[in-house]
Amino acid sequence: DIESLASISIASMRPETIHDSPGIISLITADDIKKYGANNLNDVLRRVTGVQAFGFGAVPQNHIAFRGVANFSYWWPDDHFLILINGRPVRQRFAGYPVSILKTFPIEIIKQIEIIRGPGSVLYGSGAFAGVIDIETKNEMPASISLTYGDGDTEKYRSAMFSYGHHQEKNIDHKEYSYSLGIKGLNSHGYDVSQLGFLGDNRRGQREADNGVGLFGDFNYGKTSIAYGRWYDDFPVEHVFALSSGFGPLHTEHKFANIGHEENISKNLKASFNITYNKTNNSGLSFPSIYSESFLYEGTIFGSYFDDRLNFVAGGTYEADEGNQSQNSYNTTHRGLYTQLDYKLNEEVKLIAGTQLNQSDLAGSNWNPSPRMGVIYKPEWLKDGGIKLLYSEAFRVGSAAEVYNTAPPFIVKVAKVDPEKIKTYDLQFFYTKNKFDTSLTFYKSKMVDAISIAEDPDAPGASVAQNVGSYDYHGIELESKHQISNRWSIEGTASYHSAQSKSIEDPSTLTDHMIKLGAIYDHDSAWTVGGFLQYYGQGGRYAFNPPINANAINKSADSYVLGTLNLNVNVNKVFDLSNLPNTEFSLYLDNVFNDHISTFQGDTLSSVGQIQDYSGSSIYATLRISF
Repeated sequence: DIESLASISIASMRPETIHDSPGIISLITADDIKKYGANNLNDVLRRVTGVQAFGFGAVPQNHIAFRGVANFSYWWPDDHFLILINGRPVRQRFAGYPVSILKTFPIEIIKQIEIIRGPGSVLYGSGAFAGVIDIETKNEMPASISLTYGDGDTEKYRSAMFSYGHHQEKNIDHKEYSYSLGIKGLNSHGYDVSQLGFLGDNRRGQREADNGVGLFGDFNYGKTSIAYGRWYDDFPVEHVFALSSGFGPLHTEHKFANIGHEENISKNLKASFNITYNKTNNSGLSFPSIYSESFLYEGTIFGSYFDDRLNFVAGGTYEADEGNQSQNSYNTTHRGLYTQLDYKLNEEVKLIAGTQLNQSDLAGSNWNPSPRMGVIYKPEWLKDGGIKLLYSEAFRVGSAAEVYNTAPPFIVKVAKVDPEKIKTYDLQFFYTKNKFDTSLTFYKSKMVDAISIAEDPDAPGASVAQNVGSYDYHGIELESKHQISNRWSIEGTASYHSAQSKSIEDPSTLTDHMIKLGAIYDHDSAWTVGGFLQYYGQGGRYAFNPPINANAINKSADSYVLGTLNLNVNVNKVFDLSNLPNTEFSLYLDNVFNDHISTFQGDTLSSVGQIQDYSGSSIYATLRISF
């Protein structure tokens, strides 16, 4: 079955197909991850339509931009997108999402990744701004151990992963239950790094060792679920500076937990309640320690009437957050009310409407609305296709790092800023027939009250968070997937976006066009080969506060091609060893063309123009044994 027919729940909090959902959706399956190959979540997510993963400032690979929207003037993790695990938010209110999850999440326990390209605040609140990522995990899988060793471009990579899941159906003796666990450990010696200095000089150095451990487990009994995750990573930051200044490494750790319960109220109604816990600790040489802890309480009611023609969801949230930056502490609360409904007029037309009202101490006392509305039209004369016309709004309150951080050299003044808001129109044409699926999406977004770290107009030389203006984005996305035969499948996406602002000539440092192509050959599940090519055009450049040498610093990042090739061999099937534990061997070639991949740094550091953001060619060998 093609993926557009798969069941997803990210856009409505209930199962539906991609083309029936009120959002522009991408889906990555466990089969995609296995056949194309990947070492971590970053490898997987960069293949999504219109997505660019990159590093900015002190933390490598700490940004994921949807449709060109990202935080370009500050080097903490970006919070213009939201990560969920099984529908529950993984966030740090201090600044965005936990970076360590991208490297250390055990990807072998992933069932599928559901992605909204565009606003998602109507159901998920602040941070679901330009995109939402929901990692759905497996509840049943054999016990397996994976060992990976990688080398190339002076990088020595070692990782080990364990995963297991068991699911028991309901019977007369007990309720239905399941449990699963995934653990990953990694160590990398780093790779040679180059950066373009403020005089156009090239500097070289080597990153320090990268060490991390991640785990995620859950237990479900009847209608009650418990989940726990922990991810930590030690990685260098000194590549940002003079490569020998001794700033790193930076230690980042995040803990996540959730307990939830669901209960049927009547034939047509059910309710759920969740308590979600997130805690982040960051520390490092020459960097102030960071602590952030939050409890989120959420109650939700789901309804379905008239033979599922009318469906709705309504709920409320209350979140209490506390933390500190060095000696500066803060306590904040956030409140939200949301609802969304869809009504199927007939077999051709489906209407969608919803909104969220949100209030946060970080943005004053006002309640901020984020509506969504739209129509999905599947004409009878076009049995296999249709049209989506959607309007969505989203918001992002200033993070604690932006509002409360008063520790030099970052921010030297407590700020009060209005929430960022974005309004997006999406028009999508889609067509699905047999094993072919394609869609064409046009979008137009307007972002207002953009938050940035910029020079304080009342104190020259000091920096403070402030609302700096508005951006206009528009773009087009084309995506297709075709299962040509039982052995061959191909897919491809092409995307283009344009960003404009009255205050900045080019508000985006990212490429404005991307082409991504993939092909898989599956030889009767005995062995598979998957290749993926990603082309990124030349990036933009800007500086909010141009230094004297701005022309030397502001050099756009070059275009590049990132190619990967993955060979996966089922040893038992190839050599007819059915009496042995299932054994698989894979070779994953990353950056096969050894292209130089760098990121423009802009005004983040006055002495740095570009920093190498990805290793050269590397090869990874993995042995996986399942019992």
